[in-house]
Amino acid sequence: MIVLRLGRMRPVQELGNPFLPRSRIGYSDLMPPQMLYDAARGWWRLSERATRERFSLVVSPEDVVVMGIEIEQGSWRYDPEADRRAFAGRILAEGDEVHDRFVGKKDPTWKGPRQNPVRFYHVPGLPGQYLPCDCGCGQEARGRYLPGHDRRALYAVLRDDFGGDIAQFLRWYSVARHAFPTPKGLDMCARDPDSTLADSSEAERRSR
Repeated sequence: MIVLRLGRMRPVQELGNPFLPRSRIGYSDLMPPQMLYDAARGWWRLSERATRERFSLVVSPEDVVVMGIEIEQGSWRYDPEADRRAFAGRILAEGDEVHDRFVGKKDPTWKGPRQNPVRFYHVPGLPGQYLPCDCGCGQEARGRYLPGHDRRALYAVLRDDFGGDIAQFLRWYSVARHAFPTPKGLDMCARDPDSTLADSSEAERRSR
């Protein structure tokens, strides 16, 4: 769960932003729910870890939870120039477990004054806090995989696509890596546009 502490409300010139058009950020107890929602959902300095969270708590400058948001899966936007992220979702209401447990109460992460407005909070026993594990098992995972499930996913590929034959996989990989650059290769292209790999990638792009 992402806990976002807002400062005092202040004006901004962001009405032209297609994903998050707004004229105010921060918090005021006079803000309508939609304005508070827009003030809270971006733009934050967050790592990719945040994109696996399912809920966010919005906290006032007085350290009181004033809103709960269920984050829409796949809604995250990343601004690489500012290195900040924003999301979209649903404002939680009475009857939603997260709303009833936290809204109107003290920030559950409060331990005194803090400079970082973002904190992560794990609620023991609360289902649906995280996205499912990327291996396809259906279980929640705080990271992309549960412990050991990354190997499970790799072995499934070896079994289903290569009959469990590692030598066959390695032969395929030695050919495929030249046609489809690995993440390391793509990073090399970005740093060295004159590399052979960059030239081949550009030639392939032009031929499409």
